[in-house]
Amino acid sequence: DTASANALDDYEEGTWTPSLTIGGTVGYNTREGTYTKVGNLVNATFAIIINSISSLSSTVGISGFPFTSATSSAGDSSPVQFGLIRSLATDYPNIRGYVAGGNTLCSFSVQATNAGHTGLPGTAITTSTILYGSIVYNST
Repeated sequence: DTASANALDDYEEGTWTPSLTIGGTVGYNTREGTYTKVGNLVNATFAIIINSISSLSSTVGISGFPFTSATSSAGDSSPVQFGLIRSLATDYPNIRGYVAGGNTLCSFSVQATNAGHTGLPGTAITTSTILYGSIVYNST
């Protein structure tokens, strides 16, 4: 269909630099991200490899996503698909990530045994932690 209403008029590819949102100091061996945006749909990938840490606190997330996520009356959030999570200080059975509406950052949560979900603690990050993942979300 060649009607103007069906024309693709918003396509973009690029790179972005992911950063851990965490109290303390983090050194990176690798910090890379790519994205493709078609209309308001964003597919973003990230690769983070840590090589140094100091005085970590609070909970872990990733900031710097290339576009602000859309909000809706339902309070939607978009889940992160992890390709690899390696070398955390503690073995967590269930790690989740999501970008809540109106944000450019991803929050991580973990499930403790029979205790529900809580934020992934900064003390879980080590000098060899690796985080690879992707997310598809609607932008504003």
